[in-house]
Amino acid sequence: MSRAGNLVGAGVVALALTVSAYAQTPARPVTPSPSIARPLAALAASPLVPEAKPGAKPVTKPVNCRRVKCVALTFDDGPVPQTKAVLDALKKKGARATFFVLGSLAKQHPAVLRRMIADGDAIGNHSWDHAMFSRLSTPAIKRELKRTQAVIWSATRTKSHLVRVPYGENNLRLRKAAAASVQSAAVLWSVDTLDWKYRNSATVTRNVMRAVRPGSIVLMHDIHPTTRAAVPGIISRLQAKGYVLVTVDELFNGHLKAGKVYFRR
Repeated sequence: MSRAGNLVGAGVVALALTVSAYAQTPARPVTPSPSIARPLAALAASPLVPEAKPGAKPVTKPVNCRRVKCVALTFDDGPVPQTKAVLDALKKKGARATFFVLGSLAKQHPAVLRRMIADGDAIGNHSWDHAMFSRLSTPAIKRELKRTQAVIWSATRTKSHLVRVPYGENNLRLRKAAAASVQSAAVLWSVDTLDWKYRNSATVTRNVMRAVRPGSIVLMHDIHPTTRAAVPGIISRLQAKGYVLVTVDELFNGHLKAGKVYFRR
């Protein structure tokens, strides 16, 4: 054998011995360096939600709702710390949803908003404090929406282009105000769970399953404990019927126009 062949053979033997020795060595815990130990400890101690970097883009499988049965679950009036339970249920089952947040609460819980974006969910603008827009001037409506938009941007470095007017009010003046102030489409719903009225998880679930159709937009409120308790079962039942749970953007394949109103696909 040539000298080069001897060297190659020796190298292969040495590599095999190294791999064998490594396989027999007990695994040792890895101690993070001081530069990252403190951030890791702070994250582990967080009682609510893990932090995500502003503007983080999750890797999610694209969905074409022209070809599959899609439903958009939407949640209004949060976020609250307990919204974490809804996010956990969505993530566990590979589902996504849209959260129409109040600016006054979003300002208190920016980490919840970051978690939404990191998980692949969407955020919509539900005004600052749930005022009845029909009683406000157009400039006041614009202030409500812009103020909330600024909080969403500050927390996530993403711009929401979805608005849900409080109480589901819908007229041309309100839609124009939304389009002019935050360049947003108005999103309402086709399935009302009435979870604010019936504080019963079984009733909420039944109201969804009776009315849902491919392309439905479902209205719920993550501020109610009975709604949060119903979410895992609702997701499981919808998925068992072949539905894919998507964001409002995905439901319309990203084709939403500012100033228009959408009830369902």
